[in-house]
Amino acid sequence: MTAVATVTRMVVACGLSTSRGHSRAIPLLTRCMMKPSEVLKREQAKAKRDELVERLLFDMRAYKIPEPVKEWPFAAKIGRRWKVDLAYPSHAPPIAIEVEGGQWVKSRHRTGTGFAADMDKYNRLALMGWLLLRFTTSHVTEGTAVPVIAEALGVALKEA
Repeated sequence: MTAVATVTRMVVACGLSTSRGHSRAIPLLTRCMMKPSEVLKREQAKAKRDELVERLLFDMRAYKIPEPVKEWPFAAKIGRRWKVDLAYPSHAPPIAIEVEGGQWVKSRHRTGTGFAADMDKYNRLALMGWLLLRFTTSHVTEGTAVPVIAEALGVALKEA
């Protein structure tokens, strides 16, 4: 049996569709084969990261920093599905903002594969001329991310 046939059978067994191609089905298949506790942990981590991004946006609005674009697909032109958490694609140079949650716990970003994938993404941003700003949970919760973003944009902080 070919690899494609094997993936197709496994995808169908999990109740997933192959209509969008196998490259889209494989991540879904991986999730399907995960233990429920692993799926729950992954969903909780994503919710926590989304919460941090929303907290950062709230703080940026409080200081009247221009609104960035959320989940910007910066690499679509080269056929990659990479996105950055927040972006200023029209700024010169364009600015990407990543909130790196989970630095003190086991997360995808701390595995060898996840770390390498992040480096590929960040290197591509640099090669495309983007300025990348990365922040930890502490940067966001302690408010130290906002002044860095303001400086990168060349705007003064103004409290609302």
